[in-house]
Amino acid sequence: MVLRFREVFPDEPALRNTRTMNFLKMLLHIEGTDDTVEVLFDKYIRVLKFFGPVKLQGNRCVLLQQLQLMIDKSLKYNSNAKKEKISWFAGDMSRQEAENRLSPEPRGTYLIRMSQNNADRGDFALSVKQNDVLYHIEIKGQPLKALTQEPFSSCLVFQDKEYSSLVEIVEELKYGPVTVTDEEAETEIWCERICPGLPLNGVISGYKRTKART
Repeated sequence: MVLRFREVFPDEPALRNTRTMNFLKMLLHIEGTDDTVEVLFDKYIRVLKFFGPVKLQGNRCVLLQQLQLMIDKSLKYNSNAKKEKISWFAGDMSRQEAENRLSPEPRGTYLIRMSQNNADRGDFALSVKQNDVLYHIEIKGQPLKALTQEPFSSCLVFQDKEYSSLVEIVEELKYGPVTVTDEEAETEIWCERICPGLPLNGVISGYKRTKART
């Protein structure tokens, strides 16, 4: 798989970035260091729906460029350990696992994960704890629309506004609350703290892989 990328995109800088390539392998469920291993077609298509197509734009591969953006921009300093950077991206995670991780954390703790229920649409979810309530807020994917964008945009819809990437959404979370409306009232939720110990932290940061919480 990786060898094929190198043949088609010989000038792609992300191919020389170990963290980016390990990130891609994790998303494709590739284990080990064998770059010639075959990838299951359904897993390959699934990744494309979330992160963009394998096509040339300028001198870059769109998919690899988007993964590189995640590697470069999703790391923030851990509020519990100022010298350590952690990522808000949880990868392929169920709602239940997100709740298990967020439940013991303080209010305002959040993560972003790939939706398992709407993976065919490339949807993500913002999972956040507000007091003792856990919210899962849809980030709607539009993979077919994204295919037509020059320059590329993921065309993610969050809170009735369209964004070019998850990174852009998270940057905006710093400046205002997310509003959730239910039958009784509107609730304003501030995303203030990244959930620690997420399974992709080691891959994205380049440090030793974080052990899963039991």
